[in-house]
Amino acid sequence: MAWRVAASLLALRDQANAAWPNRSRLSDGTVGDPSHQSRNSDHNPWVREGSMGVVTALDVTHDRASGCDAGKIAEAIRVSRDRRVKYIIWNRRIASSSAVGAAAAWAWRPYTGANPHDKHVHISVKATKALYDSNQPWEIDAVSVISDPVGPDVSSRPLLRRGSRAAAVGELQTLLNRHGSGLAVDGKFGEVTETAVKVFQRMAGLVDDGAVGAKTWAALLA
Repeated sequence: MAWRVAASLLALRDQANAAWPNRSRLSDGTVGDPSHQSRNSDHNPWVREGSMGVVTALDVTHDRASGCDAGKIAEAIRVSRDRRVKYIIWNRRIASSSAVGAAAAWAWRPYTGANPHDKHVHISVKATKALYDSNQPWEIDAVSVISDPVGPDVSSRPLLRRGSRAAAVGELQTLLNRHGSGLAVDGKFGEVTETAVKVFQRMAGLVDDGAVGAKTWAALLA
């Protein structure tokens, strides 16, 4: 079957290439390989336009050395709430443009697929032609990173781990929610909060031990 890639995703790839001309393309992807073809995946050209199939997913390689940071791209697209987006996957987390279960629209939640998507960010767009073929520029520079050589003061914040119950746990949950976790702020450090901490720690490049010490507090407050 003949196939093509949604124009909106080609526009996103072109923007990434223009912004980071020396970026690696090693984990870039559009149409699925045989492993994708055996399951439900937007990398398959399942959207049909007559005899033409349309691929509605794109992978962009994580290449921090060149400046093409997949985590920042994922967060920029999530924050922009681009109406074309169906969902985004990056580093064991997924955010959908509509609510899924207890997770609010655009909130990060754990992703448990076989591929952790830590080598690339995956972007799927909706199966509506006016959206998937829109050439509107993507806001992939919407998240700015401000360097703070001093960093936040975390000296007064306690070490927290699973089982902790304190006002500081509520603050922790609120901060995690600002990074897309979608937690209930109940002041109880249970399994769900621990999982959210580990996801955040991996995203921040920290040891994902689930304990919230000075480095994790500093990253949350940065």
